Amino acid sequence: MAEWEGAIARVYSGFGRNGQFCGTAFMVSDRHLLTCWHVVRDAPKDTLYVRNATSCGGGELPVRFVASRQDVGIDVALLELQQVLKEGAEQIPLPTG
Repeated sequence: MAEWEGAIARVYSGFGRNGQFCGTAFMVSDRHLLTCWHVVRDAPKDTLYVRNATSCGGGELPVRFVASRQDVGIDVALLELQQVLKEGAEQIPLPTG
């Protein structure tokens, strides 16, 4: 498996077979995913979920829209899982300081 591959998730809007693929997100903590604002901009915020991330157990997990910023050169959104992932779940480390 490529480095951080398990931290990559697909974002969907609408549950089950009717879910529409919106884009990709990346696990950055045991509960948060980072994506682009344009991925979730038009999606109903109460129907977002992620799947296919090894860290997420490969299933469908509901997420909550937390925050976003879209400006010149900035296109980012933060999503939050409704449950904390198990300890040791793969994440992409963000720089600090």
